[in-house]
Amino acid sequence: MKHNLFLIVTAIMIILPGIFTKFGKDRISEIDNRKLAEFETAEGDTVFQKADRVLEDRVGFREELITVNEVVTDTLFHKLVHPFYIYGRKGHLFTEWDLETFQHMKPQEGYDEEFGAYIKSIRDYCESIGTQFVFVMPPNKESIYPEYYAEGYNIADGKSRSELVIEELKRLNTDVVYPKEEFLKLKENEVLYNKIFDVGHWNETGLFYACRDMFALLDMRCGNIPELREEDFKLRMKEEKYMLQSMQYKPDMVPLYEYKYNPMKNDAKSFYNDGIALAHNQYMYHGTDEENRDKPRILVVEDSYFGQMDAYKFFYGKCSELFMIHAMNEEDLEYYLSVIRPDIFIFECCERGLEDDGLYSFNYVKKRLFTEGVNDDLFNVSKADPSEIGLEDSYIFVGKDREYVSISGDYPEGLKWPSIPAARVNGKWYFGHDEDFFNSDRRKVTFTFRVSDIEKSGNIEYYLIYQKRD
Repeated sequence: MKHNLFLIVTAIMIILPGIFTKFGKDRISEIDNRKLAEFETAEGDTVFQKADRVLEDRVGFREELITVNEVVTDTLFHKLVHPFYIYGRKGHLFTEWDLETFQHMKPQEGYDEEFGAYIKSIRDYCESIGTQFVFVMPPNKESIYPEYYAEGYNIADGKSRSELVIEELKRLNTDVVYPKEEFLKLKENEVLYNKIFDVGHWNETGLFYACRDMFALLDMRCGNIPELREEDFKLRMKEEKYMLQSMQYKPDMVPLYEYKYNPMKNDAKSFYNDGIALAHNQYMYHGTDEENRDKPRILVVEDSYFGQMDAYKFFYGKCSELFMIHAMNEEDLEYYLSVIRPDIFIFECCERGLEDDGLYSFNYVKKRLFTEGVNDDLFNVSKADPSEIGLEDSYIFVGKDREYVSISGDYPEGLKWPSIPAARVNGKWYFGHDEDFFNSDRRKVTFTFRVSDIEKSGNIEYYLIYQKRD
């Protein structure tokens, strides 16, 4: 009887996970905050390897089993097995994402100069189209609360990577909002980063003070931006019961700012579908404020320190129109700036984002260069027939009550890359949007124009612009 019971229990343990396996397209893991593996894109060279990867990701009770492992390991050994978090001192949690900054490790030789030149090139482009530019770099939690970070990490003598980058930006007369010194003063009376919940970012109190500094800087430059005031918000505390991207129960009280007055309406979903193209739609926001039409139009390219905190609420009353897009769209920054032509452009790159393997890696920033159009000293420019860049039918239909209008086509295979597809209409330069930046085999290019420019001058000239190499 005991033998039969054992077999039944074993069979149930084997069968149930299979029954509850998550099938279907575009399934999301709540614990990982990512799409689950799909057979078509799964890692592996053989059918069996791909199937194994998909089943490993989608098997039933996966998230519950991960949580059991986290809880048992935490209870027995006081150790977090979650890939994002580690224990600090006095109950604080931290991430291990950016030990290079915390330990003052030397960056790659010349990285601070290259990154500084990269940010300056964006500033120069913005100046050429009449846009005010500010670079925002949110500090890591351990930069503000090093006294609570885990023991056992040596800190080298000398300046950190962040300090080297800031010095280079100041040398290049490029404004940056890096509120570390301000936060070190404020932390005596304010909690700027949570103790447990979402410790990879500042909390909304930290965001409030960073935005206050940013708006004060912009008001000094261009005026007409009211002070960010605490009395315009209702502050309350909210209990978060579980660690972010985890089912592990670790409650924490976190601050939440609620705007007291009428907020702008977020019409991002319809706006970006019908108007300006987005390759990455996380954190997107678009809104207009009819009561503040005299205020500037603001574009924000935001990473998670702004996007995950719903930073748009701190922009209410500060702008007439607000565009917020994910930093992954920075791949086509020329496109967004040339189409939107904002009064103010705010570019967020968090401290840990420097010198990673993504957008701000050493090799990538060396390749980026921005120009208002044709600069013979930096670029080779050639006029192109629309068909040369995949626009088989260059006719553009301008619908009623449209502010922007787009035309798309398949970028021809074999056409030399990298290049900047560009267009000129009504005396203004527009850059193309590359919808498949990481797929060099099959790419799609989109041009978006202001309807007002099309109506004033229906003639559109297309160009291919190649950066000159040394």
